[in-house]
Amino acid sequence: MPTDIDFLVADEDALKLKKIFPFALTKDCGEGLFLYIGRNGEIEFMSQDNINIKGSDYTFRLTDLCWKNTTLLKGNDFELRLCNVADTILLKSILQRGKEKEKHDLEDIKALMKVCEIDKKYLEQRFLEIKGDQRVRDILKKFNVI
Repeated sequence: MPTDIDFLVADEDALKLKKIFPFALTKDCGEGLFLYIGRNGEIEFMSQDNINIKGSDYTFRLTDLCWKNTTLLKGNDFELRLCNVADTILLKSILQRGKEKEKHDLEDIKALMKVCEIDKKYLEQRFLEIKGDQRVRDILKKFNVI
């Protein structure tokens, strides 16, 4: 069961977001811009994200490819785009956070694999776009995603 909501925002829209939510906790770590809303930061907006883990650099952004593979949900008075589940799996494969960070990335991948169909062609395209490497590929293989 999710404990938070994460939004991936196009780089060019990050400053607009700061204007819309001037009260948001902002974290600009030089490798990405993050805005948090909620009593405990339950809502996270992520933009301009470059991730460096163990000497590997990954570029996780809302690109044209990513946008084209979103799903549009429409309600009576709202529209919301959901990222492809492959993006969630890729991000969790990059981060590989565990209980020490109060996260469950590998368990989350396992749970997603049980309930979601993965667009493997898109995942491979996105893998190249984010500059995936053997470390990430090994996790994807472990869960039979590729």
